[in-house]
Amino acid sequence: MKQVFNQFSLIWRELGLNQKISIVLAGAVVIGGLTSLLFWSNKPQMKLLYGGLAEKEAGEVLAVLEESGVKYEIGGGGRSIYVAADKVYKARMDLAAKGLPTNGGGVGFEIFDRTNFGISDFVQRTNYFRALQGELSRTISQVQGVRSARVLVVVPENRLLLRGDETRPTASVFVDTGTNALNPSCVNSIR
Repeated sequence: MKQVFNQFSLIWRELGLNQKISIVLAGAVVIGGLTSLLFWSNKPQMKLLYGGLAEKEAGEVLAVLEESGVKYEIGGGGRSIYVAADKVYKARMDLAAKGLPTNGGGVGFEIFDRTNFGISDFVQRTNYFRALQGELSRTISQVQGVRSARVLVVVPENRLLLRGDETRPTASVFVDTGTNALNPSCVNSIR
């Protein structure tokens, strides 16, 4: 061992100043790289909890995660939430028990962002009503005190011999139990 150390010190003395600096810097870079690799490998693997959330829903989910002490990361412009891979399923069950997320009322008019050539008129009309229902649900869900809303739009068929038994549109609105009842102006707005 002493002989190896003597050879190393002899080689080190024969090196110039620039070579010594280069070797020291290269060693520091290698040690720094190994240290950062060690820290990175010990970091928990994050997995998607929910993605594509509305701002209100994301805030509610984050409040519950903070309350329960679950560490999280935010991505996707604030619309995606990541938690440790081993805590994903438990966090989803805890959130589902509290009624979160509310799914934002379904799909809205973004359904038409995708171009679908050759779809039938029936599919196009169905997509329109789905989008209308989703947008109405989202809008009603934004009212203070409303936990979630579901809207179904029913349009009677155009028939010549149809009686006047028209079905009226309906909406299911779930109000938070911790707040007061909706005031009449909110009810009229929803109506």
